[in-house]
Amino acid sequence: MTPVADDSTASMARKRPAPSDGGKDARKASLAYVDIVFSTISFCFGDLQPQPPVSATQNGQRRDSNSNPQTSHSSPQDPLHVRSRSSSFIRPSTSFSAPLAQHKYPPYDGTQASPAATILAGSSLSSSHTFGSRVQDLLGSSRPESEPTSKPWISPEANLRHEVISHPWRLSSSDFPKLPPRDEAQRLLDTALFYIGQSQHHIDAREFSDKMWAFYQNRDDPAQMESLWVLEMILMIAIGTLFDANPEGNDDFSGVRLFEYAHRNVPTLSDLRFNGKLGIEIFALFAIYLGNMNRKEEAYLYISTAMRLAISQKYHRVCGTRHLMQSERVHMNRLWWTIYMQERRLAAATGNPPSIGDEAINIPLPTDSPGFPPVGPMCTNIRIARVTGRILAVLYNPEDESESTFIPHVQDIVKSLYQISQEIPSDAVTDVYNLGRDQSLRTTASLHLMLFQATILTIRPLMLHAAKLILSGNGLTGEQLHGSPLGRLSRTCAEAARRQLKVVATLRKRNMIAIFGFYDFEASFSAAFIMILAAILDSVCEESMKINPKPGLTQAMEEIQHLADHGNTYARERLQEVKRLWKVMAQKIESLQVVNVSPQGPPGEGQTTNGVTQTNGATPSGFGDLHRGELIPGDQSQTSPEDFMPLDTDLWDNFSNLWVPMPEVVEGGSQQEMMM
Repeated sequence: MTPVADDSTASMARKRPAPSDGGKDARKASLAYVDIVFSTISFCFGDLQPQPPVSATQNGQRRDSNSNPQTSHSSPQDPLHVRSRSSSFIRPSTSFSAPLAQHKYPPYDGTQASPAATILAGSSLSSSHTFGSRVQDLLGSSRPESEPTSKPWISPEANLRHEVISHPWRLSSSDFPKLPPRDEAQRLLDTALFYIGQSQHHIDAREFSDKMWAFYQNRDDPAQMESLWVLEMILMIAIGTLFDANPEGNDDFSGVRLFEYAHRNVPTLSDLRFNGKLGIEIFALFAIYLGNMNRKEEAYLYISTAMRLAISQKYHRVCGTRHLMQSERVHMNRLWWTIYMQERRLAAATGNPPSIGDEAINIPLPTDSPGFPPVGPMCTNIRIARVTGRILAVLYNPEDESESTFIPHVQDIVKSLYQISQEIPSDAVTDVYNLGRDQSLRTTASLHLMLFQATILTIRPLMLHAAKLILSGNGLTGEQLHGSPLGRLSRTCAEAARRQLKVVATLRKRNMIAIFGFYDFEASFSAAFIMILAAILDSVCEESMKINPKPGLTQAMEEIQHLADHGNTYARERLQEVKRLWKVMAQKIESLQVVNVSPQGPPGEGQTTNGVTQTNGATPSGFGDLHRGELIPGDQSQTSPEDFMPLDTDLWDNFSNLWVPMPEVVEGGSQQEMMM
């Protein structure tokens, strides 16, 4: 469609009058009209004048503002939100020969607002189809004032299910795998829910159990092969075998074969999208299995796809579930936040970005509801995942930052983690969530692992930076490192790793460790590298200033060895990697200790004895004798008082030393006294 302005302008050009006073007036009117048109464009899209270059100072200010994004929950009507959005519009070309006169508009006076001043411009209105529907509503039959104007968002494809699918999806019956008996299937389901059913929510356990019972009652019904839910049941049983530490199974059935069958028969994305929540659940379960089998890159792809499926159904918006019944709405709310957590953690594990920003989500956190597990653990887990997203955005960005800008970001994030830590019970025995003693211990321990891992993720770039300076010979002295924010944060990172190992040890002694659990393994593996970095930092410190964490590197390797001895081949490979790295680092540490430190008194841990460096409880020359026999797993019938000790979280009760300048250390004071 040609704009009206073009027609009128062309008409003026064709009918140009002879020069006269009247012609001059017409030409002036034409030029004035053009000025008004360009002024209107300028008002809509921004100033057409070429912008002056931005100074280095302004660049720095912009950098600071961008490097510390705040979680935004502002509505589209918020003035600040509108102003920040307008700067992202694409400006028209500025290659005019002369600047155009700009029309001056008076400032907006809020007191002159129209009676209905709230502008509703939700994200769905960016769709021309949805916007056109709103225009049709506007021009259609008027509604009574009592009738709400905002309807639940419905996908335009939701009304197209009458289209015939030429090749409807169904499971392959020729290679359908052997399934366990019904009682065994229920036990495996309960096992999976024990590990991931409290602080996460992938399925409605009540509905799932009922459907599984009905499936086993009608095993011979061929119509069940057309149900996508059967694929979900197969996946849940396979996940149960992982957490049961027996994925290979036996001749009767195998979790690996179940997963491979599900993988071969996965529907298309179109089929999954038309199945709504079921398609989202299935891809999230694929991500769980792949992640726990250490195929984390594939897991990230599956969970990101599950996130996209959920976004396409508008489950991240209140309007997306408004039309559902209460129990369905509760389930979808918890499922959305579970995918949100899962994707952010896999994004961190793979070095990839999350799919959605917090500002695009307007659904509330889960609330307690009859028939569903207590919401406390899940809400805490969500808050930790939110901080994880912030860590990725602020700290792990492609731009290099100086200590003066990076450290304040780290301190601010650690503050947030400290606030979240107040929600997690420190007592491993008390059934705080009314889940039963074992379930409460496993749930509380999982939350601690997530919290400590987020702390390590926040601080370890600083620790790596300090170790790099030391190994290059340009590092601080022990005294300087001990009193600097860099040193204090490094000690906190090592302390978080130490306490993380204590949580893992508690779970192992109670036979609650997930042999193929990705996060249980990651806790020990990441702690091992922190212990190596701590040893490098200790190499330039006097004995009283050393971090020297206990549990240390030896204990981290013991936990990894336990997983390897029970069939986790990935843990076995990573253990060899840690040992090789430690042998290389031990030589460097020994040379640094000879140059920088001459400890007095009897040799102890962290000193050199007979030419062999002993740091953090690990002796490189003794690795050949380490764990030749199998570690004896704990047994619940053989418990010790240590098994029922609190999870030792007083680290969070002393976090003020991270952002409050450290007072001068009194002579004779120890690091133990400052941290504990």
